[in-house]
Amino acid sequence: MKLPWNSSSKNLIQLFQATEKPTVNQMVSLISEFFGKAVSGEVRQMGIDSRDHELLLYRETMTELAALLRNQYHLWENWTRKEVDRRIPDIVTATDWKLRIPGYRYSREETGTLGKQGMAIIRALPESLSVCLKDRKETVRKTLVRKYATKTEDAQAVSERTLRCVITLKRHQGWGKNTIFTWSKDRELNLKYTLVETYLYEQLALYSFVFKEDNRAVFMEDIRYKLKQYLINKLSSHHQRAEIAEEIIQEILISFFDKKAGYAAHPEKFYVDTRLHTYFIKLIKDSRKLRKYQGEVDDNTEDLPFDEQFFSRQGHEVSASEIMEILHQCRLLLDDSCREFFELRYSENFAEPLNYEAMADILDQTPKKVEKLAGKCNETLKTSIIEKSIEKGIVLKKSWTTTKKKDLSAPQEPEN
Repeated sequence: MKLPWNSSSKNLIQLFQATEKPTVNQMVSLISEFFGKAVSGEVRQMGIDSRDHELLLYRETMTELAALLRNQYHLWENWTRKEVDRRIPDIVTATDWKLRIPGYRYSREETGTLGKQGMAIIRALPESLSVCLKDRKETVRKTLVRKYATKTEDAQAVSERTLRCVITLKRHQGWGKNTIFTWSKDRELNLKYTLVETYLYEQLALYSFVFKEDNRAVFMEDIRYKLKQYLINKLSSHHQRAEIAEEIIQEILISFFDKKAGYAAHPEKFYVDTRLHTYFIKLIKDSRKLRKYQGEVDDNTEDLPFDEQFFSRQGHEVSASEIMEILHQCRLLLDDSCREFFELRYSENFAEPLNYEAMADILDQTPKKVEKLAGKCNETLKTSIIEKSIEKGIVLKKSWTTTKKKDLSAPQEPEN
């Protein structure tokens, strides 16, 4: 016989009459029975206008709560129903925050707002910095944590910068089906360590260099290889590409180091809301030296991601500049993930495309995932190109308009 509803002083072993760790489905059923009413009440108090969003928030909260408690099974003897009830408002608020991130349009201001809201909810995030102190060997990140993240204000600052990176990533990638929250030893909410680990120590290394007295840019040790690989691929036709890559990287670093004092003077204005190699690749793209060497490689010609022969207007050829204008207009209409894909794959004039292996290395993804993203983005761009061409009275050959999921850098041959 199950214990009565108001058995708030019983621990969770007694409440759930558990003899072993429940399965995921069993856990969801138990949460629904014992905490569904409390969660539903908290969701309604959020004052959400949309019934669909209210239902989504309820389901997501129940899923997160079920995962949180199931992962705490070894501590159920110390958890009472009353203690779980007391934490439900925070879990509902945190889940609502989670649901607002995918799809928002990036801006520093909005990202900052979501970051501060997240820090107020996910109070245990600074504790994640101490995880590396358990490393058996003396590591760079272990040294940085001891030296620069022992003070509360520093740990908070690094954690907020880390959270901004996670928010920026998930705005277009989404959270997927996995739950994202965990509890600290003090039963405060935190993000799962796997979500923040990479960003956490990159941001700590950057923070210690820019805002503290550490003159070693230790973060460059990890990203220098990726920057060099990016440049070698961009300059693949140049016989001295490795030497040129080192020269460009050195120039970018000197420029960044020269600006350090300005960044340090205004910490509220300097944020890197992405992986550090992505940030520096963007600086490299703006490098005059890179454009100079690309000019030598390209010999002032434009390598379009499709052939001009696919375009015509009443029997007349369409100029490359006109095609390029269409391309740039269409790229602006893409979502963030596809726009970033094309920015990385092609240079500003759509020349010298990176191969998927190089992109996968830079993005820390598998080539298969990059290829899947390419298929989606190529189709989206092609649809936009077709629509924009029709607006301008430009005719596309049938073979191009019917090509499915081909890389735009290698279209099919046009029909005669």
